[in-house]
Amino acid sequence: MDILKGLGGKGKRGRSKKTEKSDVDRSRSMSGSGGAHPNKPINNFRPVVQRRDFTPKQKRVIPDVPSVLEPKSFDLSTLPQFTQNYTEYLGNPITDQTLINTFYTENNVTTNVTQKSPVVLSMDQTNFPEECNPLLVGVKQPLPLQSICWPLLLSAKNVFATSDINSGRLYSYLIPSLLIAKKCHAEKTGPGPSVMIVTHRYNMVDDIAAKITDFCAQNELKVLKITGKIAFDDSIAAAQGDSDICVCTVIRLLDFLGRKVLSTDNCRLLVCSDLAESIELDKEWDKRLPSIFGQFRPDTIFSLFSSTTAQKCVDLVGKINREFVTVKIGDQFGEIDFTKITMRLHSGMSPQAKEKQLVKVIKNNLGKRGVVFVSTAEEAESVCEKINFCGVGVGCLTDIRGKKYVLASINAFKNRKYEVLVVAYSHVKNADLRLVDFAVFYELSASFEFFKHAINKISLSYGCVVDIDFGFEDYELGKEMLKFCVENNVEGQAELKKLVKKVKDK
Repeated sequence: MDILKGLGGKGKRGRSKKTEKSDVDRSRSMSGSGGAHPNKPINNFRPVVQRRDFTPKQKRVIPDVPSVLEPKSFDLSTLPQFTQNYTEYLGNPITDQTLINTFYTENNVTTNVTQKSPVVLSMDQTNFPEECNPLLVGVKQPLPLQSICWPLLLSAKNVFATSDINSGRLYSYLIPSLLIAKKCHAEKTGPGPSVMIVTHRYNMVDDIAAKITDFCAQNELKVLKITGKIAFDDSIAAAQGDSDICVCTVIRLLDFLGRKVLSTDNCRLLVCSDLAESIELDKEWDKRLPSIFGQFRPDTIFSLFSSTTAQKCVDLVGKINREFVTVKIGDQFGEIDFTKITMRLHSGMSPQAKEKQLVKVIKNNLGKRGVVFVSTAEEAESVCEKINFCGVGVGCLTDIRGKKYVLASINAFKNRKYEVLVVAYSHVKNADLRLVDFAVFYELSASFEFFKHAINKISLSYGCVVDIDFGFEDYELGKEMLKFCVENNVEGQAELKKLVKKVKDK
């Protein structure tokens, strides 16, 4: 027994003060900051103390809503009739077709109608209420898109408009939306908003709602916000209440329409703020967007705005059973203006030759902004090293770098802190490639769709040099790419004819 006690058995003599102290410390660390009495047993798990006012919530299961909804049928004879137009807010627009044609030509505007609608060339020609003044502070002359879209929407025309950034898209639909909601407020006889503005980003919902707060408060209009940031039960309760303007995201709107908690019976105007973005960010756009459009009355005004006339947008608009007035400003959308582009095509280059060509292009374009497209993230890292040796600031968009670095690179490129952006094909959709001075397709072994998508995202500032390495490891891929360039009239390139001959010979 004495031997056991001396070795630290159950007897008190075998335990030193140092051991007792360490046991106390251990008990404190295991039982929390307050510690435990040394004579009490050590418990590795703290007891769960439940407040008296605490009642555990039952787990709520939200049933899934299918992404495809059956088109809704309307009996217009039983529904409230809509005002046919809102031209009282226009004042004295320009109606002379000769002046309108001149305006369209000067601003590079194309449309699908022969008899063009009136245009507003100055704010003096409008009859907007005073509540609109805070939204239009300092505006003496509307932008071309606004000059055209304000009269169109206030005349109850369905509009599909495409224009570049900073072209005034937001206020092109926001001012008519507010005016229509104001006019419909006194006429409403049932539930549901008079105007719905749909976007794909919740921060855009917050931005729009913040801009219209004062106008709606002065006219006693209720604004309904529906996004994933707002608690589901709160959104359901708000959607079932009365509202005049609904600003929402695509996914949540489809969800609410599927649950039949949001009525479209009184919706006079539906706005899709950026159709191209909704298509680009949503893998099931071809199901979701048509499902949403099918839930509205035949006499609801459709206003679809987009940053591009990509074929997917055109196809989607073509499926909607409505007549649209199309407004297209600029020639950089959908198809490339190849008159401003110089293409240098290279076939079957070795890795060493490609690196030399890349460095040559970078050095020849010092001081300009460029983008280099690569196939893989690993290749992007290698290309970044080569560009760094040229003393050029470079950012990289790949999955390896992480989201924070990717966002930082995009912002640095926008602010001209980086001169070159290296983009893996998986990140083409995240890159803002407007006003790029030169581009290099370092490797084109990836999908041809990525190639076209990347080309179509480049807005050319003044003569963009594009260096392309076709490779030709994949014969069909090379032939497809060459066909694309030939169909788009790439001219003055002797090398192109040689490449076409090589492909034909194979």
